[in-house]
Amino acid sequence: MTRCRSLGARILLIGVAVCGSVPASVSAQTTPVPAFEVIASSGQTEVLIPGQGWRRAVVGRLIPAGSIVTTWVDADATIGVSGVEVQISPLTHLTIQTNDQLVETVLETGGLVVRVDRIHPARIVVVMPAQEYRIEASNAQFAIDRRAIVVSQGEVRVSRSRSPEVVLEAPATYSLLLHSPRR
Repeated sequence: MTRCRSLGARILLIGVAVCGSVPASVSAQTTPVPAFEVIASSGQTEVLIPGQGWRRAVVGRLIPAGSIVTTWVDADATIGVSGVEVQISPLTHLTIQTNDQLVETVLETGGLVVRVDRIHPARIVVVMPAQEYRIEASNAQFAIDRRAIVVSQGEVRVSRSRSPEVVLEAPATYSLLLHSPRR
């Protein structure tokens, strides 16, 4: 594991530790994460809910596990669940998966700004299959697109097949194109 920190002030939030897996004692004490909910939406933002087809992403709509959220040109949305807030950029294709206090999203295209509250014992994992990246965070805020991860609060773990895990402590930037932290 490599630890990286950019120049500048270090912000470290105390909370749930982020690990490759949730310890059994934590899993046994948690309750399932409910469905995401649309908090804000503008432009043409749609949700494909399993068994229901495509729907407009209107404020208050629940987005269950297995759903796909897409935003078109000049569209964006904010969705949230159990202490996790995800701001979805234009031209984004995102698949939502949730289970015991783990929120997993598969980012096919586009970008996200993610905030995970330290008040809630939630974690988020963003998987980018095209680039073989897995980004995991708890008690953090970060932005991600096809070029970089920018951590503004907390700690984010970045892993890629056949590469050691990198821990980014805010403020930090990781280049997805160069596969390395930027200072």
